[in-house]
Amino acid sequence: MTTDLDDLIRATLAERAEDAPAAGRVIARAPRPGSARRTTVRRRWTRGLAVAGLAGALAVTGAVLAPRLLPGETPFEPAMSFAYDGVPRSAEAYRLVLDAPGWVVPGGDGSVTDASHIGGVDYEPSGSGRRAPRLDISWGDSSTYQEGLRFAGSFDTADDGVTELPIEVLGQEATYWRNAGEDAFRVVLPLTAGHYQVITGTGMSKTEFEELLTQLRWVDQAEFDATLPDRYLTAEERAATIEQLLAGVPLPERYDEHRLTSLQPNRYHLALDLARGASCVWRDEWRAARESGDQERVTHAEDVLHQAGDWPMDQALDGNDTGDLLDQASTVLDGSERFRCD
Repeated sequence: MTTDLDDLIRATLAERAEDAPAAGRVIARAPRPGSARRTTVRRRWTRGLAVAGLAGALAVTGAVLAPRLLPGETPFEPAMSFAYDGVPRSAEAYRLVLDAPGWVVPGGDGSVTDASHIGGVDYEPSGSGRRAPRLDISWGDSSTYQEGLRFAGSFDTADDGVTELPIEVLGQEATYWRNAGEDAFRVVLPLTAGHYQVITGTGMSKTEFEELLTQLRWVDQAEFDATLPDRYLTAEERAATIEQLLAGVPLPERYDEHRLTSLQPNRYHLALDLARGASCVWRDEWRAARESGDQERVTHAEDVLHQAGDWPMDQALDGNDTGDLLDQASTVLDGSERFRCD
């Protein structure tokens, strides 16, 4: 003899099986240029109070695993499903850009950064004010992955009321977070081929955020540069600017040239990378001199660092919170973390 609850369980499981995404389908993807995109809106069943009793019964049987919600929270689930073409990104194409009509990179040097270990780009609607919706895209390597797993850098799912839900984006199982009571959302993609990605939306609805997730595109470094506004440096301009910024900067006879390279697309962040790199070069020289017992080289390295505030590139750092960086270059010998040598 069956009960109403038995019938409800069977009906719901059948409905969920019918509604489950087929193999090769994901919540959101980066479209291929020129390809058509089919959208299927999927809305989960809702059955009032019966759902609460059903969820408890299914949890006991292990048939359904539902995300834990805060008291008073309603189920928070992606509303759209898109076909995924199955084309994986290359190891070099770990950056993401947004191809959404009307969304642009806002003014200001801080809107774009790009380094070997971490980078990012911000977007907002064209012509919007200070309280505009904003999409922040960032990427990093394994050294920053744990930091990336924290919501907005300060909210943690374990302690600060953040709802966590499963989602698939760009063909990868990702983590989807919403800060309870706020219009703030974050998706963290897994560490793959040495890099992970974070997409954070603020000042927008869930539906708006999810729609932007469908308009992301993988790019490599050259393609990333090509998407930026004209005020940012191209690869050729960056090489010329590096040479210009290093003019007048003393360097030891032998040093690690990698310390004086940078992918930053704006002059300020480029100068910041080079200022740190040159300081680290002289720290390396100072350490090598001490190990070899060459006191003359030790003294010379110390003198150069004490005079770093006179380097021409210091002018590119003026007016920012790093304006005193080169004036304090000698602190690199004491292990100052401002220079990020290690």
